[in-house]
Amino acid sequence: MDTGWKRYTFYINSTAHADMRIKLRHDEVPQQTFFKMLIKAYIEDNPHMRELVKELNAEKLGKRSLKKMKKDEKLAVEQEEWFGLSEEEITDIYDQIEMDDNNE
Repeated sequence: MDTGWKRYTFYINSTAHADMRIKLRHDEVPQQTFFKMLIKAYIEDNPHMRELVKELNAEKLGKRSLKKMKKDEKLAVEQEEWFGLSEEEITDIYDQIEMDDNNE
């Protein structure tokens, strides 16, 4: 039975919850009104909300890039251990192969 209403549920730590309630009470904004306002601003492509989303995406991209970089570094170390060759030595091998191909 669809009532036309949907519920959003998420968890935050106790400190953040208390801080949020204090701030909302100070600003005299009911919690439900606050979240409905956020959703409306997001749906209506509010410029302030758009900036916030850009910041969130930039943070996420930064974390992904850092994670990928660490993974690449680990792979480079593993390859050096497996083959006993450094990145420079591997590059030299490819350069030599390319020179041999050009000489043929």
